[in-house]
Amino acid sequence: MDLNDLQLDADGKVTLDGIYNEATPVPYFSTLRRLGYAIPQNAKPVFTRVFSAYRKLHRKRRLRLVDLGSSYGVNAAILKHELSMQDLFDRYDRKQLEKETRASLMACDKRFYAARGADSSLTITGVDRAEHALDYATSAGLLDAAICADLEEKDLQPSDVEKLSDTDVIISTGCIGYVGEQTFSRLLAGLGPQRPWMAHFVLRMFDYRPIASLLAKFGYVTEQLSGRTFPQRRFASPEERSEVLGRLAEQGIETRGMEGEGWFHAGFFLSRPAADASALSLPDILSVR
Repeated sequence: MDLNDLQLDADGKVTLDGIYNEATPVPYFSTLRRLGYAIPQNAKPVFTRVFSAYRKLHRKRRLRLVDLGSSYGVNAAILKHELSMQDLFDRYDRKQLEKETRASLMACDKRFYAARGADSSLTITGVDRAEHALDYATSAGLLDAAICADLEEKDLQPSDVEKLSDTDVIISTGCIGYVGEQTFSRLLAGLGPQRPWMAHFVLRMFDYRPIASLLAKFGYVTEQLSGRTFPQRRFASPEERSEVLGRLAEQGIETRGMEGEGWFHAGFFLSRPAADASALSLPDILSVR
């Protein structure tokens, strides 16, 4: 894949649709390796402290997570199996896997992740519209369950609603901007009276305020981590860089030291029921050891 030949989407980002729903994770990781994709790794310390704070406040050790835009289970690999992005890039290096079929690689991965062991205190359900990616992640043992749905377009099915039962925290590291209020409205409908915490990393070019406003109607309070952003990946081409920097400038967003250095950057948002937000602030959470 020649990154310079990729088309830009409506948001000014290169279209990487060809890697998100392949038979194996190899195209996904080989492409993102070239872009220095780092956000799941950068998000882990924040997620870990959010989970610790949730356990402290709710006196609960085992947590049920929902990962929006879970793809091939990258967040699960990092959060449950103590792997790094470099570990995943090395594992799925294309040259080592040219002769592997989907079935053989999946079987190999199932043995690999089982042998590594997993954090038994976390159960992760993935939500994505990429059927092949979800099937691979669940079959390999990365995701505990999966919901294949485009919640921008359709409601959850009854069988999917059952998989959301007792959700404690909903996380994401890159899907917001592609999903918005419709997805969260349908998730909340499926959750019923449940009010899980929502911890999201959002590219600075996308506005989280419409989602925060929707969540507020359901009793949520949203806090944004101030003074810090998180690198997501390098720009794929000069055209992407120019387009994104122009859009950020139109929004009055300062890019020096961040996007101006050639990287997408994300902010972190934590949305919680008002009682939880008043009991423990975001700065307090990020100081939890």
